[in-house]
Amino acid sequence: MITKCNMRNIKNKLKSLFAAAVLLGVSQYAQAQAVGTPYIVPIEQGIPFSFLAGGTIAKHNTNDVQQTPDGGYITIGTTDDSGSGDITGTNHGGDDVWVVKYDQYGKKEWNRLYGGSSFDHGHAIIPTTDGGYIFTATVNTSGMSISPGTGDVMAYPTNHALAEIWVVKLNAAGNIMWQRLYGGNGADIGRTILQLTDGSYIVGGMTSSSASGDITGTTVGGDLWVFRITSTGNIIWQQIYNGPGPNGANDFLDSLVATSDGTGYILGGRSFSNYRSTGGQDFSIMKISLTGGLEWQKLYGTAGLDQCFSAYPTSDGGSIIAGISNGSATGDTTLTNHGGNDMWIIKLNSLGNIEWQRLLGGAGNDNAHSVVQTVDGGFMLAGSSQPSSAGNGDITALSKGGIDVCIFKLSADGSIEWQRLYGGPGIEGDNGLLTYTRDTEFHPTELRKTADGDYIIFTLSTSDNSADVTDTKNGSGAARYNIWLFKIDPMGNIVEVPDVGQKD
Repeated sequence: MITKCNMRNIKNKLKSLFAAAVLLGVSQYAQAQAVGTPYIVPIEQGIPFSFLAGGTIAKHNTNDVQQTPDGGYITIGTTDDSGSGDITGTNHGGDDVWVVKYDQYGKKEWNRLYGGSSFDHGHAIIPTTDGGYIFTATVNTSGMSISPGTGDVMAYPTNHALAEIWVVKLNAAGNIMWQRLYGGNGADIGRTILQLTDGSYIVGGMTSSSASGDITGTTVGGDLWVFRITSTGNIIWQQIYNGPGPNGANDFLDSLVATSDGTGYILGGRSFSNYRSTGGQDFSIMKISLTGGLEWQKLYGTAGLDQCFSAYPTSDGGSIIAGISNGSATGDTTLTNHGGNDMWIIKLNSLGNIEWQRLLGGAGNDNAHSVVQTVDGGFMLAGSSQPSSAGNGDITALSKGGIDVCIFKLSADGSIEWQRLYGGPGIEGDNGLLTYTRDTEFHPTELRKTADGDYIIFTLSTSDNSADVTDTKNGSGAARYNIWLFKIDPMGNIVEVPDVGQKD
């Protein structure tokens, strides 16, 4: 008979045996760890978030990148390639809009070509609240052939002609849900799009049409055109903004952003106003109300060439604007140019008055394409820099070879906190070799904040598996551009991600 006392002894012996086994296992694991045996699970090494996409036949251009709700990224640009390399679709003729969807680690999930028989250029894309996407593009940018009524592009509506603003709504897989052409009897260029809380959209661009088609106003040369549409594309209101320069001057829109106080929108672009000089172009900034009414309009210029490519709302109700200037100590700046183009950054208050400004650069051409405000109240500025600028002026980093992507981190008052160059022996951040760029495609480097506190950069590269460009490009030849997507942390280091087969 097993007594309670015997049972207690048996339990105690079992506990002692279990404890001894545990101690033996720990001792063996510790010894294995000491001598480096396979008992230790190796830590998987990450790879740099630096990935190329392209075709093997032709060249590509970049225009916009946005983070998607799933943590991935959606990009839009232009290509005349067809069914080669990373491009799975068939070109419709001329240039097509090229959209690529990436996951959070930079692996391509899908890509689509959209267009007709002529030259169709993608400009801006955003995720929509229904889980899909919407983009704006310009179709039929050449008189050689007509895109409307061919390929993916609907036919011209009544009283429409020449180039048109093409707005296309996509589902989550990139299939077209609906599309509309907007414009009149002249040339119309689509550049920006925002979704509002009620599901409607604000579209911005340029038009030379007058009182025809969708255009109810009168243009003088090329003017800015902003319109609001319903969730299915019907126009709610529209407004033409004649440039502040002389009659007949062309004006281009590059940014349309909602103000931080929710009272309206800031329009940033360029005006051929000859405001300050014979340089021809000046920064052109406008504030409009929520219903399109003009609240104020300003030009900023020097005795040189001044082009604004980016505007961003600041937390104090003002804005930061960025572009290029080759002027020096004239007009609206007392600052000294470093040589060639400098990055010209201007901080404005809510009324458009200058609070401070900086000219940043070296001996060569340094171009600012994109600016955002950072969480610490400072600014991140991205663009391109020529090799002759490296190691002099404000460009303290050394060149990676050819033209590099150039990024500045600025404090809230515009002081330089750090500066970095990114690239390889080829050309990065510049599209000067492209033959099909248009007047709204001078800024191929876009930088956006990501939800995890990092920054995603979308640009161009001709390098191949060297320096910061750690992926292998499609096609051969030094002049062959691929699109380059890379991600940096707040200190400018390229981040690492798990290797899930991004390089293909």
